[in-house]
Amino acid sequence: YVTESSERIKEVTLRSNKDLQIMDYNQFREHFPEIFFETSFFSACNKLYRKDFLIKNQLVFPEIRTGQDSIFNCQMMLKGCKLYINHKIYYYYRFGRPGSAAANKVDDQRIIDDNQVCEVFKKFTRELGLNPSYYRQLSFQKVNKLFEKIKNAYDEPREKMNLLFSQPEFQTVLR
Repeated sequence: YVTESSERIKEVTLRSNKDLQIMDYNQFREHFPEIFFETSFFSACNKLYRKDFLIKNQLVFPEIRTGQDSIFNCQMMLKGCKLYINHKIYYYYRFGRPGSAAANKVDDQRIIDDNQVCEVFKKFTRELGLNPSYYRQLSFQKVNKLFEKIKNAYDEPREKMNLLFSQPEFQTVLR
């Protein structure tokens, strides 16, 4: 992550500083805590995908405005599980860029899209037999982030808050 002036804020990589090769779902489940917490699992910009694998499995980005890469990566991992993680930096993410999907204003579609990401991730964790705490943590982070953005961006946030707290996945995690 870098600022507008290219100042490095944070590097996202495994803390162990060892390359990691995953060849099957058992290894994936074993290393999932590292992958989930340390590697920006949901991002597409830090990955390379085999074109023939994507074509064979008919994998494409969903047509939603935000969260496409999160949904895509979950669907991709359900089709096959081979990963290689190294520590080289190939991509710089400019943090806080005006006009980006992560901008401060939250509209209705952003809330709906984030709810859909949580729904897909819940299915993903269930199908792979992962601890449900990962799903709850992601959902809680999304609710919290949206809540803070709505609170800070709107003088009258009630309508947006009602939409946020009416989303099924967010209701589940808040219970």
